[in-house]
Amino acid sequence: MASILTRANTVALSFTFKDANGDAANVASASVQLVYSGREALQTEQITLGETAGAWETNWDSSRARGGWVEFHAHAVSSGTPVTRYAEDGRFKLTSNRANLQHDELPPDTNDLKDTG
Repeated sequence: MASILTRANTVALSFTFKDANGDAANVASASVQLVYSGREALQTEQITLGETAGAWETNWDSSRARGGWVEFHAHAVSSGTPVTRYAEDGRFKLTSNRANLQHDELPPDTNDLKDTG
């Protein structure tokens, strides 16, 4: 089940990639792509993940998005030969209202749609 978060929070993203046997994968690099509603169109953001004790993690500032679903695709590549790829898809929901958008305005450089009416 997807999580529901309030927009403008920092969202902690963490992934543990597993091999076909369910064991921790030997990952050399990983990233996550986010797709979310921006000012007037869907926005895509690619973020490099850093490793901490076997988990691949990052923090994302959700004030860049409008309320709604944020979808993600985490992707990792193994070290060694042959190269093995690992992936995880999912989504979470951001809630917001007009007060939220007035307090933490959407970034002005994405497009020109006003935050509130």
